[in-house]
Amino acid sequence: WDLKAKDYLAGKETTDPSGYLGRLTPKEQECLDWLKGAIDAEFPDLGFSDADLLRYLRARDFHKEQSLKMVRATAKWLAETQPAEIDMGEYREVHDNGFCLPAASLRDKSGRPLIWCFSGKYDPAVTERANKNLLKMLVTKVDLCHPPNETLTFAFDMTGYGR
Repeated sequence: WDLKAKDYLAGKETTDPSGYLGRLTPKEQECLDWLKGAIDAEFPDLGFSDADLLRYLRARDFHKEQSLKMVRATAKWLAETQPAEIDMGEYREVHDNGFCLPAASLRDKSGRPLIWCFSGKYDPAVTERANKNLLKMLVTKVDLCHPPNETLTFAFDMTGYGR
């Protein structure tokens, strides 16, 4: 499956790979149903869609327990970092110095959500704030990833970095 996905993402695949919404094999559907049941029982308010859960399943080659372990780790991380609670207005200086392009409409040439960071404009004095800003941007962009483009582009322009 990995080779098929790599070819598909590179535009070489002529048929859609399985493992995505609307293209699940019976075994993949069974794994998704199992994971949904496990998540609903353990994290009823997590709010992951089928497409979200399929990302975890594909990342672990549809091994149910390994996928559940990843979801548990994500749920713990979300509880600790609370990215949904980050107020972008608090991080205005990160935008003002031009470190990252924040526009939700940025897309790469393949239509994927894009985050562009200018590392040379990074200010070590605002490390914690810049990290929170990046976290919020990343979570926001992941939410924009819908089939068929379930990936995003995160670019770091290193011009002027390490002065």
